[in-house]
Order: sequence, then structure tokens, then C-alpha cells
Amino acid sequence: MKRLLLISCAIFVAVLLGFVTWLLASESALQWVYREAQSRLPGTLSVNAVSGRLAGPVRLEGVRYRDQDQTTSIGLISVNWDPWALLKAEIHVFSLQAQALEVSLNEPAGSPDSKQADAADLKVQLPLSLSISNAQIDGLVFIRGDETYQLEQVALDARLDSEGLEIDGLEIKSPDVDLSFQGSIKLDENYPHDVEIGWQARLPSGAIMAGDGRLAGDLAATSLVQQLQGALPLSLNIELRDALTELTWKAAIEAESFDTNLLEIGLPELQGSVSLAASGDLSVARISGRVDAESVELGPFSADFELRSLEGERRFDGLYFDSLQVNVLDGDVSASGQLNWLPTLGWQAQVKTSAINPVTLLPEWPGKVDATLVSNGGIENNELIASADITRLEGSLRNYPVSLQGSLHWRNQGIDIKSLNFASGNTTGAAHGRLGEQLNLEWALDSSDLAELYPGVRGQLKATG
Repeated sequence: MKRLLLISCAIFVAVLLGFVTWLLASESALQWVYREAQSRLPGTLSVNAVSGRLAGPVRLEGVRYRDQDQTTSIGLISVNWDPWALLKAEIHVFSLQAQALEVSLNEPAGSPDSKQADAADLKVQLPLSLSISNAQIDGLVFIRGDETYQLEQVALDARLDSEGLEIDGLEIKSPDVDLSFQGSIKLDENYPHDVEIGWQARLPSGAIMAGDGRLAGDLAATSLVQQLQGALPLSLNIELRDALTELTWKAAIEAESFDTNLLEIGLPELQGSVSLAASGDLSVARISGRVDAESVELGPFSADFELRSLEGERRFDGLYFDSLQVNVLDGDVSASGQLNWLPTLGWQAQVKTSAINPVTLLPEWPGKVDATLVSNGGIENNELIASADITRLEGSLRNYPVSLQGSLHWRNQGIDIKSLNFASGNTTGAAHGRLGEQLNLEWALDSSDLAELYPGVRGQLKATG
């Protein structure tokens, strides 16, 4: 009896092994698995051509899957794996090649109820470990609504198990930016992580910017450090705290030497250094910094500033300028106000200048001028409007005392002059009206010496018009 039982068990094991071998080695078994997947998946799956074996390699052409959330298509995918690794509770893929992957996400019917997450909600329990090497996808397109994102290539070597995720290499290439990652993310409480990050960006001008650094910490406190090279060398340090509860952050940027010419994107020519510090949370952001630079037009200058975001629901719509101090043209400029970019561009500013010498910009006009003005404006009906109320401008130019008060408004491609009164030496003038395609201006000028008005001019003039 015992002998018969042993023979029966041996036959059963042999039949089972034979079935498993057929299942892994037969293309017809692969076709059967495909048909089963078609019938059991919640969405609709179609494949133009299925070839290979379950044991690998498996080759699928013209794959398309659609459900209520997304539509995914793949031009070609080839997978080779080790099925016997399943005996060790592991999925081991040692080759995966895909081409022309397109994912189109359907817009959700409504926004899901948001709730505050905690580390317990994010815990992952994995029944199997997953190891992927030599994985590469060429040509990716992600579509969500009217937005389309394209990637040229993604390459991955990684392992995910109950301990965490080990990334031996993840490279992402797009038309404008290349990214690379290497490191680990543990599945312990607060998800400690240490990932090296490198990137390279190609600006529209063809100039190259690149950076490398690391992201290290956990969900309670993490920091991102980056060192940039190329067209804009600088160091960046960002710290995040309490990411799952009350997120706070701070950042610092230091550029000891920059040259906008290297960016080749049409910015004014500037060379110098910049230092920025910022902090905030999800409600408000504060930024302060200093710029020391030199330009061809302005010569050497420096600027100190303090900014903060708008408050409440409009916090992402613009910035408050609490303080802007600029040392330029041998004098000082101070400003405060507000800049909005949503729903349209607009600004309000109060500006004071002290001892400004325009000789760098206008060689024939040396001197020192103080001024106080208020400016506001923005975009209305796709057109720029702007106004300036000059409450005080006085000082000396070319050794003549000067003064000016006025109210100007730019609209409809012209300037409305509500009032304008000026004096240079003993010369006085006034004007109001409009300067534009059609001239409607009333003016008066009284000068016993026109040289007081403009260099090189001689004579006297008293006139109105």
C-alpha cells in the first residue's frame, strides 16, 4: 500500500511538473493566459500580436488597454523574466524593452475628498519582492486633458521588497531635460531616504545648465542639496519639515558669480553675485536676498529686497514687495508694493529715489535727482495700461536746479497727461492733453536761455500751443 502511494505521488508530481513545463514553454499557454487576462481585467484589453513563451521572452505588439480612468497603448513590448524566482516569492525581470507608450488619463468627474495623511496610511505590505534590470522604454507620451508631456526614454535598474526600494539607476530623458536617480527609500516608519539626483537642461538658446546633489532624510525632515554648473553656477539648499502634517520649508540660494550672457536667452547683460533666503508653509512664503552686479547700461549696482506671497485663497496670485532697496547710478532707490500675475498681470508700487546720477545712461546729463512717485498698472483686454503720479522730482542736472511734478497715464497706445509742470534753471514749462496717433496737447514754455532746457541749444523762447 505504501509503495502504491509513493508511486501515485511520483506520478502526480511528474504530471504537475509536466504541466508547469508546458505552461512555461508553450506559446499556446501564453495565448491562453492572454485570453484569461482579457476576460478578467476590469477594462478592455486588446493585443495585435502575441508571441513567445511564459518562461520568456514574451513579445506583444499593438497593446491597448482602456478602463474608466485611463487609456494605455504600447507599440511593442518585450519581457524576459525568471519564472522559477516565484518559488522564492520574487518577481525577477532581467529584461524589459518597450516602445511607443502612451497613457491618456481621463478627467475625474469630481475632486476626491481630501484628508490629511499620516505615515500609517502610507505603509506598504508586499507579498512578493520585485527586481527589474535592463528595463528601457523608448518614446513616452502622457496626456491629461489639454496637457501633453513627452519623454524620449526611461531606463531602470531597481529592486523593491519588504525592506524598501533600491534604485541602482533610473534615467529619464526628455527633449529639454535629462534626469538621473540612484539611492534608496526604506519602507520603515517615516520612510527614510537617501537619493542622489543629477540633471541637465537645454535652454531654448542651446545653452546648457546642469546640477547634481542629493535628497536625504525622512518624512519628518528632509533636505535637498543641489550644486549647479554650466550657464548659471549656484548652490541650492531646501529643507522640508512635517511633510504629512503641517508642512514648513526653507531654502537658500547662493551664486557667487553669474553672467547672464552665458544663458543666451536675451536677458540684459549682468555679471555679479546673488544670495536668496526663503521660508514658509502652504499658506505664506517670505523671500529676502541681495544682488551685487554690474551692467553695461547701469554700471555697478546692488539690491536688497524682502518679498512675501499674498495671503488666503489668493496666496499663489502674486507677491507683496515689503522692501526693495537698490543702490544704482550713484544713488538709492527704495520701493514697496504688490505684483499680481493672476488672474492678469498687475502692479502697485510706491517708489522713492535719492541722489540718482543719470550720467551713465545720459553722458550729457550729470547731476543728482531725488524723486517720489506712485505707479500702478496691468493688462486689461490684452493691452498694457500704466500710470505714474510724480509727486516730487527735484535736484540738479548740468548744474541747473530742476523740478518736476506730473500725472501720466498710458492707455490705447498713447499717453494721457493729466498735468505736467517742470523747471530747469529759470526755464519753466507745463503741459496737459494726449500724445498718441492723434495729438491733442496744450503746452506752455518760458525760457530766457534754452541751454537750461537742452545742451547745445541757444536762444530764448516764450510760447504756448
